[in-house]
Order: sequence, then structure tokens, then C-alpha cells
Amino acid sequence: MTRQSKKIPLSHRLQEKWLRLPALLKHHDSPRCFGTALHDASHILITMPANPEWHHCTDELDRIIALFREKQVVVLGSPPSRQNSAKEQWVTANPDMSLRQAGREPGLWEQLNPATDLFFDLNPDFNLLNILICHRLRPAVRFCFEKPYCHAYYNFVFSASSDRSFSHRLEWLNRFLEPIMGTPASIPKKS
Repeated sequence: MTRQSKKIPLSHRLQEKWLRLPALLKHHDSPRCFGTALHDASHILITMPANPEWHHCTDELDRIIALFREKQVVVLGSPPSRQNSAKEQWVTANPDMSLRQAGREPGLWEQLNPATDLFFDLNPDFNLLNILICHRLRPAVRFCFEKPYCHAYYNFVFSASSDRSFSHRLEWLNRFLEPIMGTPASIPKKS
């Protein structure tokens, strides 16, 4: 009698790992190295969750933004009461708005740069606005947390157990990006 091994879902085998998805990093139809794509990115868009739970994670967000020196960074979401860095531009919008609302939102698409080449979808929940951003702006590198339909729209997906806090996910993203981008000396690490 032969035993067939049960297939364990990839998300269970690779907890807390970045998964490389089959979507190629393309720029003018030529494949590029991931590290080169990150270094060459000049316009970065970050979308935040609608709930205010992330407002206590501004230090982690600032460390991620500081990795991209001399780049234009736009953050879509409700800004926290205090902003540590003047480097990023905030576009105040509800990330959970419907597509109809997004189409009618005055000035939303004018503030989002069509030359965006790096997109961080840090909203752990599925929403159509981020899918529309992927389709309309077509950034070369697209990150997100694991969620439904993410494999169809994003190049890189963070697969973490659902009980992880938002600050833990941001810290892990920072640890993933630091060796690639270089650690900025101006942002102190938490001890």
C-alpha cells in the first residue's frame, strides 16, 4: 500500500516569508532584477488600512520610507495625528471607498503619479481601490499582504499568520528591504 503525501498549502509551509509570484518585473517589456527595480524606483505609492490601528506604527512606516532616499513617496490613507517625516506626501482618502467613489473623488487620480513604479499595498484586507491602482498605474513592483485574489495582481506577497499585528508586519517588511536598499543611518532602530 502506497501512502500519498498530503499537499500542505504553501501559505502554511512558508509562514512569514515573502513569496515570489510568477508575474515578471517588467519595464518596457524587458525583465529586470528585483533589486535593480527597487533602486531604480523614483515614484513610490503606499496605501494604508482604513482602520486607525496603524497610527501607532508611524516609526515602522518612517523606517520603510527612509530606505527610499531621494525618492518621491505618496501615502494614501488617513494621516496620523503626528507626522515624523516631511519626506512623504499624504493623500487623504478612505482606502475602503468603492470604485464609483474613487472615480468621483476630486483630485485623487491627479495626486497619484502615473509614473509610479513601486506600490506597497499595506492594507491587510482586500479592496477594489488597490486593484484599480494596479490596473491604472501599472507599477513594476507591487507588494501586498496575503489576501484573496492577490496572486493575480501583485508580484510579491507577504504570507504571515493572521494573528500577527500590523506593526509586526511592517517591521518584517523593513527587515526584508534593508539588505536590498541599505540601512539609513538617520533612522534609529528600536532596541
